Amino acid sequence: NPNLLAVGFYNGHVAVLNISNREINIVAENVPSFEVVWSVVWRQLSDESKGKEQICVSSDDGRVIFYTIENSSDLQVE
Repeated sequence: NPNLLAVGFYNGHVAVLNISNREINIVAENVPSFEVVWSVVWRQLSDESKGKEQICVSSDDGRVIFYTIENSSDLQVE
């Protein structure tokens, strides 16, 4: 979705925002890991995963975490 923006924060929080309107809505978010988020990248899923989207997050401690965005407001760890 071109209207979704994934954002990583210094406290480990990751949020996916819907920026299609002037009023920004949080679509999904994680529980902060307390490690600095260095990068957030959208990852394309295969055709059989229709309706799901995934982001890849790297943090200060070297971990790479994949989150799946579904119909809930929580990011699901893969």
